[in-house]
Amino acid sequence: MSTITAIINGETIKIEIPCGTRLLDALDAAHVLLPPSDCGGRGSCKKCRVKLLRGKADTDPDGYFLSCRHIVTEDISISYEVCNGAGLTDSRHADVSFRPRPGYGIAADIGTTTLAVYLVDLNDGKVIGAASEANAQKLYGGDVISRIKAASEGHTDDLHRRIIDQCDRIIHGLLSEHQIPGAEEACIAGNTTMQHLFAGINPEPMGVFPFSPVFTETKRFSAVELGLSDIASVTLLPSASAFIGADVLAGIVSSGMLKHENAILADIGTNCEIILKCGNSFFAAAAAAGPAFEGAGIEMGMPGVAHAINKVFLHNGRVEYTTIGCSNGLPSHSQPSEAVHTSAFSDKNAGAQRSEAKGICGSGLADAVAVMLDLGILDKSGAFAQKSPYHTGDKFYLSSKVYVSQKDVRAYQLAKSAVCSGIQKLINVSGLCPEDIEKLYIAGGFGYYLEQSSAAKTGLIPPALASRSIAAGNTSGLGARMCLLNPAYLSECERLAKEIRIVELAGDPYFTAALMDNMLFGDF
Repeated sequence: MSTITAIINGETIKIEIPCGTRLLDALDAAHVLLPPSDCGGRGSCKKCRVKLLRGKADTDPDGYFLSCRHIVTEDISISYEVCNGAGLTDSRHADVSFRPRPGYGIAADIGTTTLAVYLVDLNDGKVIGAASEANAQKLYGGDVISRIKAASEGHTDDLHRRIIDQCDRIIHGLLSEHQIPGAEEACIAGNTTMQHLFAGINPEPMGVFPFSPVFTETKRFSAVELGLSDIASVTLLPSASAFIGADVLAGIVSSGMLKHENAILADIGTNCEIILKCGNSFFAAAAAAGPAFEGAGIEMGMPGVAHAINKVFLHNGRVEYTTIGCSNGLPSHSQPSEAVHTSAFSDKNAGAQRSEAKGICGSGLADAVAVMLDLGILDKSGAFAQKSPYHTGDKFYLSSKVYVSQKDVRAYQLAKSAVCSGIQKLINVSGLCPEDIEKLYIAGGFGYYLEQSSAAKTGLIPPALASRSIAAGNTSGLGARMCLLNPAYLSECERLAKEIRIVELAGDPYFTAALMDNMLFGDF
């Protein structure tokens, strides 16, 4: 046996493990906060670095090493800090039609990155409690493809148990907090892969052509079947395809797009789902944007949680930024507490303030790229300018530690081009023009903090839609709550699942050409 002494966010924990255990697995088994593992433990994201305090490990010059690559063979002492803040639970207000009934219900949005759970009074429809955490499946990677791969390698049961145990703990906590003995029903929305894993069904067929889900229809379970306590029954909302999931259908119902003749919903994350409503017809596409918008794959990237840089802007000629703040130790999303800081290049004496920033989230990255364009740091191709007083080598420092690299800019270019090209393709297929679109709803945490000006400046969305876009918040969670309160909304999701026309982007000549064109920056 070996002893791991880990100092995590300043708290010391001792873990006894068998020799030969991978360090990241040992930390996971001890149920402590884990360092990020966006790549699923393959050693490529470099984010699971820990500091060696005592013992032996293959460290870099600064004394850090990757916990996913280290096998524990003797006693070792390490330290690391990790942000495990909540995800987005807020959404735009929607008028929900329902018939009051006694009791309480649960609505949940199970995202690849975050899990949001709502406790709802079925008598008046109000949310009386909400909680959100990083998805406990993150050990297996930060995107759907990593989860599908892990499931195909025999980890379906563990992936299922992780999300069930996490939901069970959160639900029990919400009920206990409000002294409620149990809930009548839970409605669950998530992408198709998350729905499969929640149900304990291997999503492996979605990882290979023709990407066929095992199920897309509404599924109902007793809570006992799934391993949940404190709930009588569970309903998984329907999906339309492998990449147009229940979270998207819930978003269509809840976002407000149905009241328009022509509108678009873009749920922007690792996989960007885009829905276009043209009269009574619906077109859908999934653009593989990559993890940049959620902070994964970015050198200093992190989700939109406390201490993440979420806005970057020019003020009186100086580069400034805000960080997501905390309220009672937890990130505040409905009314974000933001501290304003001056960039490292604008004020060399601002070091004390800048220390609060621990990374940058997707919206901060979009802003930073827009500012870099304004300052001439980037050219039209996205390359760093040869000479500029604002960057060192291929890094643009926002604080003494947090920077945006050339590699990060390239990741953003790929992501923003995929989104913009996907939107343009659907508009083209529908026969509409961009000017015909009345409203563009941007769902998810990235869109919640995204500045319209940055979206337009960097070419994330077509120019004509910049002034018509609106941050819709967590439309998936709101849609799940609406289905919980009124079966008519669930029926609407089921109707949409059958009627939506899926537009395949892979190999499409129009999309491919647009993807190349939209990689560039210009006068949008």
